[in-house]
Amino acid sequence: MALRYLEANIDNVGAYATCAWTLAADGRLPEAKDVIRRGVKLDRGHPGVRLVSALCNLADGSDPEAKEVAQLTSILDDESYGYVKLELLRLGRLPLDRKS
Repeated sequence: MALRYLEANIDNVGAYATCAWTLAADGRLPEAKDVIRRGVKLDRGHPGVRLVSALCNLADGSDPEAKEVAQLTSILDDESYGYVKLELLRLGRLPLDRKS
């Protein structure tokens, strides 16, 4: 269904992020990485594309992306950021905030 959504919205950069996020959540990381690579080619500066790209890299064990994920998630609303941050902390992929 995610791939059909992308096909129907092929010119919408956000659709690549949505599709890749859905594929990754379904455990289809290789497909998610392929989709997000195509999204990056369209608009590497799109916040959703950058976030999902970093998350795919994290899921694949690329820890240097954690800092970028922390910065990107700060643009999300509090609820979304909280869910992403909790999952990354649970996976041990995101350093704890040191703010008071």
